[in-house]
Amino acid sequence: MADSNISHKKLDITGQRYGRLVAIEYAGYFEQRSGKKRSWWKCQCDCGRIVDVCLLQLRSGRTQSCGCLKSEVTAELNRTRMATHGASRRGQITPEYRAYTEAKRRCTSPHRQDYENYGARNIQFKFESFEQFLQEIGPKPDPLLTLERVDNNGNYECGNIVWADRSRQCRNRRVTKLTADDVRTIRRLIGMGIRRDTLAKAFNVSLKLICNIANRKVWVNLPPLTSSSGPSPVTPP
Repeated sequence: MADSNISHKKLDITGQRYGRLVAIEYAGYFEQRSGKKRSWWKCQCDCGRIVDVCLLQLRSGRTQSCGCLKSEVTAELNRTRMATHGASRRGQITPEYRAYTEAKRRCTSPHRQDYENYGARNIQFKFESFEQFLQEIGPKPDPLLTLERVDNNGNYECGNIVWADRSRQCRNRRVTKLTADDVRTIRRLIGMGIRRDTLAKAFNVSLKLICNIANRKVWVNLPPLTSSSGPSPVTPP
């Protein structure tokens, strides 16, 4: 690099800041193979390091630190990728992240075959990030479990997702006919303090249906049982 006192020195940027760098003094010029001459300045980075930087790189914004900024950005990106892309294990996407993406696509991708059972029914995916999703549901405790909504007509949202086995999924998806006697029995058992989830399992129906029966949102005008007529099947409206 040539002497700093030569006439090529044109622009004084002493004390000016460029990102994390502050220009201290002119360091000379460097002549490229093309014959172009580039001015260099000695700069101090916020981290304390002293580096020589090409004036063109400073003024264009291409160089904003001694290299520490790039290292920090790279580390942050890697941390974010690990968090938002399933905390990949040995280069493989985790089951939790796969469940997250599949559920989201069911609700947002009209080209999927199963979209009509989710997005087309206004089932919404309300988690804003994988981190929020994972914090809500936790790690998958068993490889045989799958992501399921507690209320089969509800959204993918906090309070409505669980890791479930196949039998629970079948109960949520199966249309089960209840008789008038079943409905009366369910209401009587709820009045006795029996848990609603226990009743849902016993009658092979969803928890949502049991809650609707308890709150009289369905079978509102249930006719009284008469001795002359046997129990008749009742289908939810």
